[in-house]
Amino acid sequence: ASISSVMKESLRNQPDALHEYSRNVLDFPLETLQESDGRFFVTCEYNRFGDSYRSPFSNNVYPPIDTDEQALSRPIRNLESQINEVWDAYRHHYYGKNAVGSVYLKEIEGLAFLACFLIHQDIVNEPRLNKGTWNSSHIVKVGLTMKGTAKYSIKSTVWISMTPSDETSLSARTTKETDELCPVPHGNASHLETIGKMIEKIEIDMRANLEYVNLPKTHDVVEGIRKEPRPGSGVPLGMPKPKTDVGAHAMALNQAVLQRSNKK
Repeated sequence: ASISSVMKESLRNQPDALHEYSRNVLDFPLETLQESDGRFFVTCEYNRFGDSYRSPFSNNVYPPIDTDEQALSRPIRNLESQINEVWDAYRHHYYGKNAVGSVYLKEIEGLAFLACFLIHQDIVNEPRLNKGTWNSSHIVKVGLTMKGTAKYSIKSTVWISMTPSDETSLSARTTKETDELCPVPHGNASHLETIGKMIEKIEIDMRANLEYVNLPKTHDVVEGIRKEPRPGSGVPLGMPKPKTDVGAHAMALNQAVLQRSNKK
Protein backbone atom coordinates (compact mmCIF):
# COMPACT_ATOMS: atom_id res chain seq x y z
CA ALA A 1 0.00 0.00 0.00
CA SER A 2 1.16 3.55 -0.70
CA ILE A 3 2.09 5.95 2.10
CA SER A 4 -0.82 8.15 1.05
CA SER A 5 -3.35 5.31 1.36
CA VAL A 6 -1.97 4.25 4.75
CA MET A 7 -2.24 7.81 6.10
CA LYS A 8 -5.76 8.18 4.75
CA GLU A 9 -6.82 4.93 6.42
CA SER A 10 -5.24 6.06 9.68
CA LEU A 11 -7.17 9.35 9.62
CA ARG A 12 -10.35 7.50 8.71
CA ASN A 13 -10.04 5.47 11.90
CA GLN A 14 -9.12 8.50 14.01
CA PRO A 15 -11.49 11.34 13.08
CA ASP A 16 -10.33 13.46 16.06
CA ALA A 17 -6.88 13.61 14.47
CA LEU A 18 -8.21 15.31 11.34
CA HIS A 19 -8.02 18.88 12.61
CA GLU A 20 -4.49 18.60 14.00
CA TYR A 21 -3.23 16.71 10.95
CA SER A 22 -4.71 19.17 8.48
CA ARG A 23 -3.52 22.15 10.49
CA ASN A 24 0.07 21.01 10.23
CA VAL A 25 0.30 19.41 6.81
CA LEU A 26 -1.92 18.81 3.80
CA ASP A 27 0.52 17.15 1.45
CA PHE A 28 -1.53 14.64 -0.48
CA PRO A 29 -1.27 15.64 -4.17
CA LEU A 30 -4.50 17.49 -4.79
CA GLU A 31 -7.03 15.66 -6.95
CA THR A 32 -10.39 16.60 -8.40
CA LEU A 33 -13.81 15.03 -8.89
CA GLN A 34 -16.58 15.96 -11.30
CA GLU A 35 -20.15 16.58 -10.21
CA SER A 36 -23.18 15.34 -12.12
CA ASP A 37 -23.55 18.84 -13.64
CA GLY A 38 -19.99 18.67 -15.00
CA ARG A 39 -18.38 21.02 -12.49
CA PHE A 40 -15.10 19.98 -10.89
CA PHE A 41 -14.11 20.37 -7.24
CA VAL A 42 -10.93 19.62 -5.30
CA THR A 43 -10.79 16.66 -2.94
CA CYS A 44 -8.88 16.47 0.35
CA GLU A 45 -9.32 15.38 3.97
CA TYR A 46 -11.57 18.35 4.65
CA ASN A 47 -14.37 17.10 2.40
CA ARG A 48 -13.83 13.35 2.63
CA PHE A 49 -16.37 10.97 4.10
CA GLY A 50 -15.13 7.39 3.85
CA ASP A 51 -14.37 6.93 0.17
CA SER A 52 -16.66 9.81 -0.88
CA TYR A 53 -16.15 13.57 -1.13
CA ARG A 54 -18.52 16.48 -0.60
CA SER A 55 -18.83 19.20 -3.21
CA PRO A 56 -18.72 22.75 -1.79
CA PHE A 57 -21.03 23.90 -4.57
CA SER A 58 -24.00 21.54 -4.44
CA ASN A 59 -23.22 20.05 -1.00
CA ASN A 60 -23.74 16.62 -2.60
CA VAL A 61 -21.41 13.72 -1.87
CA TYR A 62 -19.72 11.69 -4.64
CA PRO A 63 -20.01 8.73 -4.85
CA PRO A 64 -23.35 9.10 -3.02
CA ILE A 65 -23.53 7.73 0.52
CA ASP A 66 -26.31 7.65 3.10
CA THR A 67 -25.00 9.86 5.93
CA ASP A 68 -25.71 13.14 7.66
CA GLU A 69 -22.10 13.43 8.81
CA GLN A 70 -21.27 16.06 6.20
CA ALA A 71 -24.00 18.43 7.36
CA LEU A 72 -22.80 21.90 8.40
CA SER A 73 -24.95 24.27 10.41
CA ARG A 74 -26.99 26.54 8.17
CA PRO A 75 -24.98 29.72 8.94
CA ILE A 76 -21.64 28.00 8.25
CA ARG A 77 -22.92 26.30 5.10
CA ASN A 78 -24.26 29.64 3.82
CA LEU A 79 -20.90 31.24 4.56
CA GLU A 80 -19.11 28.39 2.77
CA SER A 81 -21.23 29.01 -0.32
CA GLN A 82 -20.47 32.75 -0.25
CA ILE A 83 -16.74 32.16 0.16
CA ASN A 84 -16.72 29.71 -2.76
CA GLU A 85 -18.30 32.35 -5.01
CA VAL A 86 -15.54 34.80 -4.11
CA TRP A 87 -12.82 32.13 -4.39
CA ASP A 88 -14.11 31.12 -7.81
CA ALA A 89 -13.67 34.70 -9.04
CA TYR A 90 -10.16 34.75 -7.56
CA ARG A 91 -9.38 31.39 -9.17
CA HIS A 92 -10.54 32.58 -12.59
CA HIS A 93 -8.69 35.89 -12.35
CA TYR A 94 -5.33 34.46 -11.29
CA TYR A 95 -5.37 30.92 -12.71
CA GLY A 96 -7.84 30.86 -15.58
CA LYS A 97 -10.92 28.88 -16.44
CA ASN A 98 -9.19 25.47 -16.46
CA ALA A 99 -7.99 25.67 -12.85
CA VAL A 100 -10.12 24.09 -10.12
CA GLY A 101 -10.72 25.87 -6.81
CA SER A 102 -12.65 24.85 -3.71
CA VAL A 103 -13.13 26.06 -0.14
CA TYR A 104 -14.27 23.89 2.77
CA LEU A 105 -15.37 25.12 6.19
CA LYS A 106 -15.29 23.27 9.49
CA GLU A 107 -16.93 24.13 12.78
CA ILE A 108 -14.31 23.96 15.53
CA GLU A 109 -14.99 24.81 19.16
CA GLY A 110 -13.24 28.02 20.19
CA LEU A 111 -13.05 29.37 16.63
CA ALA A 112 -15.39 31.38 14.43
CA PHE A 113 -14.60 28.75 11.80
CA LEU A 114 -11.79 26.80 10.17
CA ALA A 115 -11.40 26.96 6.38
CA CYS A 116 -9.36 25.21 3.72
CA PHE A 117 -8.77 27.14 0.46
CA LEU A 118 -7.53 24.99 -2.44
CA ILE A 119 -6.33 25.51 -6.02
CA HIS A 120 -5.31 22.79 -8.48
CA GLN A 121 -4.02 23.53 -11.98
CA ASP A 122 -2.50 21.31 -14.66
CA ILE A 123 -0.35 22.84 -17.40
CA VAL A 124 0.49 20.92 -20.61
CA ASN A 125 2.21 21.69 -23.90
CA GLU A 126 3.45 25.17 -23.04
CA PRO A 127 6.69 26.67 -24.43
CA ARG A 128 9.72 25.13 -22.66
CA LEU A 129 7.38 22.99 -20.58
CA ASN A 130 6.03 19.53 -21.39
CA LYS A 131 3.76 19.55 -18.36
CA GLY A 132 3.43 21.11 -14.95
CA THR A 133 1.15 21.11 -11.93
CA TRP A 134 0.36 23.83 -9.43
CA ASN A 135 -1.26 22.98 -6.08
CA SER A 136 -1.88 25.48 -3.32
CA SER A 137 -3.64 25.18 0.01
CA HIS A 138 -4.37 27.71 2.73
CA ILE A 139 -5.57 26.40 6.09
CA VAL A 140 -7.22 29.35 7.82
CA LYS A 141 -8.14 29.59 11.50
CA VAL A 142 -10.45 32.49 12.27
CA GLY A 143 -10.64 33.30 15.96
CA LEU A 144 -13.71 34.49 17.79
CA THR A 145 -14.29 38.23 17.57
CA MET A 146 -13.31 39.92 20.80
CA LYS A 147 -13.44 43.69 21.35
CA GLY A 148 -14.02 44.19 17.64
CA THR A 149 -10.99 42.20 16.44
CA ALA A 150 -10.20 38.62 15.45
CA LYS A 151 -7.00 36.65 14.99
CA TYR A 152 -6.36 35.13 11.57
CA SER A 153 -3.83 32.28 11.36
CA ILE A 154 -3.01 30.91 7.92
CA LYS A 155 -0.74 28.01 7.04
CA SER A 156 -0.09 28.13 3.29
CA THR A 157 1.54 25.49 1.12
CA VAL A 158 2.37 25.69 -2.57
CA TRP A 159 3.59 22.53 -4.28
CA ILE A 160 4.59 22.51 -7.94
CA SER A 161 6.02 19.90 -10.24
CA MET A 162 7.18 20.33 -13.79
CA THR A 163 8.81 18.50 -16.66
CA PRO A 164 10.71 20.96 -18.85
CA SER A 165 11.33 20.03 -22.47
CA ASP A 166 13.86 17.18 -22.56
CA GLU A 167 14.61 17.56 -18.85
CA THR A 168 14.21 15.49 -15.70
CA SER A 169 11.05 16.24 -13.74
CA LEU A 170 11.46 18.62 -10.82
CA SER A 171 9.20 19.52 -7.92
CA ALA A 172 9.32 21.87 -4.97
CA ARG A 173 7.16 22.83 -2.03
CA THR A 174 7.19 25.94 0.12
CA THR A 175 5.23 26.63 3.29
CA LYS A 176 4.47 29.88 5.04
CA GLU A 177 2.66 30.67 8.28
CA THR A 178 0.99 34.03 8.79
CA ASP A 179 -0.78 35.48 11.82
CA GLU A 180 -2.61 38.80 11.93
CA LEU A 181 -4.97 40.52 14.35
CA CYS A 182 -7.51 42.51 12.34
CA PRO A 183 -10.67 44.54 13.01
CA VAL A 184 -14.04 42.94 12.24
CA PRO A 185 -16.44 45.85 11.70
CA HIS A 186 -18.84 44.02 9.38
CA GLY A 187 -18.99 40.40 10.56
CA ASN A 188 -18.51 37.77 7.85
CA ALA A 189 -17.97 40.42 5.17
CA SER A 190 -14.92 41.56 7.13
CA HIS A 191 -13.68 37.98 7.42
CA LEU A 192 -13.91 37.54 3.64
CA GLU A 193 -12.12 40.79 2.90
CA THR A 194 -9.30 40.13 5.39
CA ILE A 195 -8.70 36.52 4.32
CA GLY A 196 -8.78 37.48 0.64
CA LYS A 197 -6.15 40.18 1.06
CA MET A 198 -3.93 37.91 3.17
CA ILE A 199 -4.05 34.98 0.72
CA GLU A 200 -3.45 37.22 -2.29
CA LYS A 201 -0.26 38.64 -0.73
CA ILE A 202 0.88 35.23 0.50
CA GLU A 203 0.57 33.62 -2.93
CA ILE A 204 2.52 36.42 -4.62
CA ASP A 205 5.35 36.01 -2.10
CA MET A 206 5.36 32.21 -2.34
CA ARG A 207 5.32 32.23 -6.14
CA ALA A 208 8.45 34.39 -6.16
CA ASN A 209 10.08 32.19 -3.51
CA LEU A 210 9.52 29.06 -5.58
CA GLU A 211 10.81 30.71 -8.73
CA TYR A 212 14.02 32.11 -7.32
CA VAL A 213 14.87 29.90 -4.30
CA ASN A 214 13.20 26.50 -3.92
CA LEU A 215 13.44 25.07 -7.44
CA PRO A 216 17.05 26.16 -8.04
CA LYS A 217 17.97 24.53 -4.70
CA THR A 218 16.16 21.32 -5.69
CA HIS A 219 18.00 21.27 -9.00
CA ASP A 220 21.37 21.82 -7.30
CA VAL A 221 20.75 18.85 -4.98
CA VAL A 222 19.80 16.58 -7.90
CA GLU A 223 22.82 17.69 -9.88
CA GLY A 224 25.08 17.11 -6.88
CA ILE A 225 23.86 13.53 -6.48
CA ARG A 226 23.54 12.49 -10.11
CA LYS A 227 26.93 13.23 -11.64
CA GLU A 228 26.78 11.23 -14.85
CA PRO A 229 26.45 13.46 -17.91
CA ARG A 230 24.11 12.71 -20.76
CA PRO A 231 25.59 10.72 -23.64
CA GLY A 232 27.22 13.05 -26.12
CA SER A 233 27.25 16.03 -23.77
CA GLY A 234 31.01 16.30 -23.95
CA VAL A 235 31.35 16.35 -20.16
CA PRO A 236 33.90 13.83 -18.76
CA LEU A 237 32.41 10.93 -16.77
CA GLY A 238 32.23 11.73 -13.07
CA MET A 239 32.15 15.50 -13.56
CA PRO A 240 29.03 17.59 -12.83
CA LYS A 241 26.88 18.46 -15.80
CA PRO A 242 26.53 22.11 -16.76
CA LYS A 243 23.70 23.72 -14.80
CA THR A 244 20.49 24.44 -16.65
CA ASP A 245 18.52 27.58 -15.97
CA VAL A 246 16.04 26.14 -13.48
CA GLY A 247 14.85 29.61 -12.56
CA ALA A 248 13.83 30.08 -16.18
CA HIS A 249 11.88 26.80 -16.08
CA ALA A 250 10.12 27.89 -12.90
CA MET A 251 9.39 31.22 -14.53
CA ALA A 252 7.96 29.36 -17.52
CA LEU A 253 5.56 27.49 -15.23
CA ASN A 254 4.56 30.69 -13.45
CA GLN A 255 4.04 32.46 -16.74
CA ALA A 256 1.97 29.56 -18.06
CA VAL A 257 -0.26 29.78 -14.97
CA LEU A 258 -0.62 33.53 -15.37
CA GLN A 259 -1.19 33.36 -19.12
CA ARG A 260 -4.01 30.89 -18.63
CA SER A 261 -5.72 33.35 -16.33
CA ASN A 262 -5.87 35.74 -19.28
CA LYS A 263 -7.54 33.18 -21.55
CA LYS A 264 -11.23 33.85 -21.11
